[in-house]
Amino acid sequence: ELIDILDELQDNYLLKEINEGGKVSFVFTHQKLREFVYNQMTMSKRRILHLRIARYIKSCLNNDARDSVLYSKLIYHFENGGDKHSALEYRIKNLEQYLQINHEVFPVLEETSLADKQSSCIKEKEIDNEIKNISNIISKLKQEEGQNPSLINMELSYLHLLGRSKIRNGDYESGLDIEKLISISTETENYSMALKGYKQIIYYCINTYNPDRMYMNIEKALDIAYKFNIEAEIGILLRLKGMYMCMTGHFDDADTLLHQSI
Repeated sequence: ELIDILDELQDNYLLKEINEGGKVSFVFTHQKLREFVYNQMTMSKRRILHLRIARYIKSCLNNDARDSVLYSKLIYHFENGGDKHSALEYRIKNLEQYLQINHEVFPVLEETSLADKQSSCIKEKEIDNEIKNISNIISKLKQEEGQNPSLINMELSYLHLLGRSKIRNGDYESGLDIEKLISISTETENYSMALKGYKQIIYYCINTYNPDRMYMNIEKALDIAYKFNIEAEIGILLRLKGMYMCMTGHFDDADTLLHQSI
């Protein structure tokens, strides 16, 4: 019966069939037709369909850099489906992916990262507005639902995004609010996020030539990385420690550390 309906819609030039890599799908022949059908739906039906689409797209994720091409669609459908938490989650992931490739001093790149560098829906000039948007959404969710573990983790991600953006732009006084991120992350045992905070303070110390503070934060971060055997972070922190040795004139020690990081 469904096939007969689809055939009839194609015969009347309302839908057309598309075959991509063996997968058959149907699209409206004109954007205005799509808009008309969408506007005829009740709000509840729209939300249900948006959530179905969002959950289907989410099921297609690969849990690597390739997923970034789908983040904008996930944000759109989760927002229109009324799932504010999931929409916020992918707003944060979308911005994190962009900043990881474009702003990080020592980015951890997957094989697909460079190919997907332009895939994010974020543009450089939109970063500040997107961070403010994320802050507003978190504030509204706090008012509506109060604190919960999921929201706390997303707020930590927001504090990291805010701090790294401020430090990169030279707004060091505001950027050092990232110490709040380290404090909360340590209290909640979110050590992965604590490491991100320590690295941002280390980058601040490089920019302002503050080797003493740089060394102190490197050692704190290395303690966590060694304790939980986080190899990627150990490599990055050893490189940073090697840079510290270069900054303080200990070049033989720097050479040893840089080779060790490799």
